[in-house]
Amino acid sequence: MKTSHHLDAAARLLTLVALCLALFACGGGGGDGGGGGDPYVFVGIGIPDDGAALTSSPAHFEGEASCPECPADRIAFNAAICDDSRTIIPSTAISIAWKNDTTGESGIASDQILHSCGCSLLGCYNYYRRVWGAWVPLAIGRNTVTVTATGVSGGIGTDSISVTRLPESVPPTVSATDPSDGATGVAVNATLTAVFSERLDPASVTSAAFKVTYGGIPVPGSVTYSDRKVQFMPTTVMLASTLHTATVTTGIRDESGNALASDYVWTFTTGTSSDVVPPVATETVPADGTACFPPDGALKATFSELLDTRSVGPSTFLLSGASGAVPGSVSLNWDGITAFFVPNSQLANGQTYTATLSGQIKDLAGNMMGADRVWSFTTAPAGIGSWQPTSSAGAPTSRGGHTLVWTGNEMIAWGGTDSASGLRLADGGRYDPASDRWTAMSPAPVALAEHVAVWTGTEMIVWGGFGTSATALPTAGAVYAPATDSWRAMSTIGAPAGRTGATAVWTGTEMIVWGGYGPGSPLGTSGPALGDGARYDPATDTWQPVSATNAPEPRSGTSVVWTGSRMIVWGGNASSGLLNTGAAYDPATNTWQSLPTLGAPAPRMGHSGTWTGAEMIVWGGTNNGALNSGARYDPAAGTWRSMPIDCAASPRGSHSAAWTGNDLIVWGGLGTNATIGGRFGPTTEAWRPMSVINQPTERTMPAPAIWTGSEMIVWTGYGPGGATGSGSRYRP
Repeated sequence: MKTSHHLDAAARLLTLVALCLALFACGGGGGDGGGGGDPYVFVGIGIPDDGAALTSSPAHFEGEASCPECPADRIAFNAAICDDSRTIIPSTAISIAWKNDTTGESGIASDQILHSCGCSLLGCYNYYRRVWGAWVPLAIGRNTVTVTATGVSGGIGTDSISVTRLPESVPPTVSATDPSDGATGVAVNATLTAVFSERLDPASVTSAAFKVTYGGIPVPGSVTYSDRKVQFMPTTVMLASTLHTATVTTGIRDESGNALASDYVWTFTTGTSSDVVPPVATETVPADGTACFPPDGALKATFSELLDTRSVGPSTFLLSGASGAVPGSVSLNWDGITAFFVPNSQLANGQTYTATLSGQIKDLAGNMMGADRVWSFTTAPAGIGSWQPTSSAGAPTSRGGHTLVWTGNEMIAWGGTDSASGLRLADGGRYDPASDRWTAMSPAPVALAEHVAVWTGTEMIVWGGFGTSATALPTAGAVYAPATDSWRAMSTIGAPAGRTGATAVWTGTEMIVWGGYGPGSPLGTSGPALGDGARYDPATDTWQPVSATNAPEPRSGTSVVWTGSRMIVWGGNASSGLLNTGAAYDPATNTWQSLPTLGAPAPRMGHSGTWTGAEMIVWGGTNNGALNSGARYDPAAGTWRSMPIDCAASPRGSHSAAWTGNDLIVWGGLGTNATIGGRFGPTTEAWRPMSVINQPTERTMPAPAIWTGSEMIVWTGYGPGGATGSGSRYRP
């Protein structure tokens, strides 16, 4: 029997859909935060169909999903949790406890997983509702799983489900041995291990059930059992350079009483010496001296060889802080070399902790580590700043691929693709943060999505992207004057070829458009990256080309900033792959100058490029996964400076970024924990986390964030169920 710990796609979908349907009930219980009530918790299960007869409480969803690779003694468990404060409840506020009423065995599930519900077609998805999952042991008899959630205001919600695992008829099998069959040079004092496909009846694991012999002569030893592993430890050294036979007998039974179908026999040959090398902790997570370790993180230690399970526990893997010993659970992984310490509750922010691996930890030959392994780390400080949602009254409809510009007193949100119909939009809205009020705009003469937009000081210019026609990417654009709420069309003579994903800057007199994707096949889709551009003068309604001499390699997914005299383009995706090159364009001379690559960040796309007034900060993006690295480019000196990783925001791409005048703020995007933002201060060379209280729901590919002079505004973007249509303001 295989032992995968993951539901197959069909099983997971069935479970999550049922849980999503249950989410319709969310909000009926008052909800913590909004009214000071309790979070709503609904528990459901995905039942493995692997020969184990299972029943669940009829008041809860009983999943009939097939999971043939799931072990019979574990269950995939899910809980849908709502909080009317519209704040995502963190994993540290979720407790998943299990207990078997027959054996009395109990514990806390530590392998929690956050699932995205993804049921927008059913109309049930709200972004402050989440589905939490875990695997819990499932012993024979009645098992109760209880979920407790603590909301942001301290309210508590709880729910339980009972699952009865009935006896089954599938016999256990041996899935692995150490040493393996036919092994040579085995230490004469080695401990032998047999790993089984399922949990066993401990009473069946006796000295008669695991025997080792040479030439028919028994080797004296003791037999122990722990978590599917049966081990034979010789009480005297085995005969050197001798063929030995190990036998696991049919006396071994699983929890249902099914015996091993036949004796399992394998052989090995001993070497000439004992194993006298003690185990060593080769790696710890976090490493010694780590700063900003997540308060909800688990500690891990990896060893140089297989350990004696009995030597790894709460007395040999310890954690302490300013208040003394930290209670937690300790376990040894299936591989036999990785140990985990999971705190029972979240660690304190900004505190130093000390972890200890006792010198009493032993390998399978009985060798002890000897000296304690001690290391220290510091948890991340508490988040700073505050969030406030923007009003939704009168706001534009939900959309993605739109643009935002700041006029000095209003944010203009315009265009994009309607999340309901999929049509390009020609409308938008103006948001005044002083009054928290939206004002509708007159419709534009064009409808665009994934276009560019700039603010001239008196007008907004929009151009390019996807249009309403499915025949090509348009070269059309329009200019909007808020003072008169009026639009005028732009000339297309001399305009660049149609494109999407382009970059644009305002120089003070012109809009410069460069790069992006050209038309693809079929028409109406994006195609190859472009390496050209043009400059638009709204005063004369004319275009002129940007020089192609020494221009950067054609690309998309790049970042661009305006320094006051030059446009800097850096990074992105080209036909040759991801890039870490760039160039500066001087419109006064219509010339390009390449940027140095020495000290530049690694190649990437979907990153942010932010101008501080003296430097361009490149951060984040993706390259075979999300990144949380970056660098700062000084155009005056023509040099790059790396940025610290310690305490940096979690890896992400396609995120929002803004410059406050003192700090770089990054938030959202695609990546783990992307809803937790970060602030980088170039002066202090330090990162600080942002507050998560009342933060927006998760989203990726938002329009660039707006900095008003006192706060950052993010609005809409794509969440797990589509465009969000909501926004929020962050005040540092």
